[in-house]
Amino acid sequence: LGDRVIIKQDEAEVTTASGLYLAHDAKEKPQTGTVLAVGEGKLDKDGKHLPMPVKEGDKVIYGKYGGTEITLDGEEVLILRADDLYAVIAASALIWFYAWLVSRGIKEVSAINAIITISKIVPIFVAIAAIIFASKFNPDIFWANLHTGADPALTFSDQVKSAMMVTIWVFVGVEGAVAISGRARRSHDVGRATIIAFVCVLSIYLMVSVLSMGVMPLSELATLENPALAGVMEHAVGPWGAFLINFGVALSLIGAMLGYTVLASESPYEAAEGGVFIKQFAKVNKNGAPVVTLVVTNLLIEAFLISMLFSDSSYQFFYTLSAGMILLPYLLSAAYFAKLTFTEKDAFKGRLNAPIWFWRVLGIVGVLYSFFLAYASGAVGLTLMSLLYLPGIPVYIWGKRQRGEKYLESAVDKVVVAIIAAASALSIWLLA
Repeated sequence: LGDRVIIKQDEAEVTTASGLYLAHDAKEKPQTGTVLAVGEGKLDKDGKHLPMPVKEGDKVIYGKYGGTEITLDGEEVLILRADDLYAVIAASALIWFYAWLVSRGIKEVSAINAIITISKIVPIFVAIAAIIFASKFNPDIFWANLHTGADPALTFSDQVKSAMMVTIWVFVGVEGAVAISGRARRSHDVGRATIIAFVCVLSIYLMVSVLSMGVMPLSELATLENPALAGVMEHAVGPWGAFLINFGVALSLIGAMLGYTVLASESPYEAAEGGVFIKQFAKVNKNGAPVVTLVVTNLLIEAFLISMLFSDSSYQFFYTLSAGMILLPYLLSAAYFAKLTFTEKDAFKGRLNAPIWFWRVLGIVGVLYSFFLAYASGAVGLTLMSLLYLPGIPVYIWGKRQRGEKYLESAVDKVVVAIIAAASALSIWLLA
């Protein structure tokens, strides 16, 4: 267990204070419980275990993601860690620094991002080489992990679905480059760079996952703190391996946040330039950076950061929503690509060196993969997505009216709006 404890969560209330019985989904999960088991504690620099602050049988109150609301003697109180407040302040400073950096121009950001990308890849390949050449990969452990899994009760399909949702975050960085593809000198470089990036990320993901499964049993891998690869490296080569991976992860997060800042600012700008968003979002400064989208995006992020201080589930809620929000663009992009392979075959001539049937198969596979991701996210996750799509409708209408253009003319448009509105109403009811 290390520095962890096992807690039996207290039972949720069956009735309200007035005596009304609660439905199963409406029961409030408490943040109190009883300690069943206690680990040995963290190791200090001398290798000695630090004492744990609780013991078996203790009644404890625990937090989940941020501030935790509990009822104490009939009064609502909020438990707030000082670390949470410091984290929000530091994160706020970081996002505004990135906004300033991007406002200086996309070219400068791209150069910095390239340096960060090269630097963060080095620790990963060192880890892969260390596991291989230090002979720490044990085929017996690998086959045992592959055969039993961390949870034998978990079906193969459930394991695949869980992995699919993780890959969303693994590959979403590719979009950071695609978002600024319109600024590329040569358009044919965009597709080539996208494929190369995808293959590289997929290869690294597979190598790290497979090699890790041959170093430690899944039962131990499942207990490792993030980043798990640091724990694997420490087990394989010692503390220096964990330090190297932690350094690489820190560098990776710095680069990822820079990429996300570019992605979040460039997308509304491109939409405004294309005439489907509010005109103000097409405004750029002397460096060609979309300043309005930078400011508005950061204000929204700031609001989310602050909300995490006052709600114990804000992080998980927005994390789930974000994963779901990625799915629809994936599906629509794949479907549009597949449509072009049938309706505009000539558009592929001289641009993509492969027969048209190849691109048709690729487009159909992309659509099927997107549907599978949607299935993996679950019906509730897809429904909750509508909460963020609904505010986009009046924004879309506003942008069209600014240009004197008609909007929502076809029956299909009206049906889509009705579906989003109905799903939003259902989401609010589910969250109430």
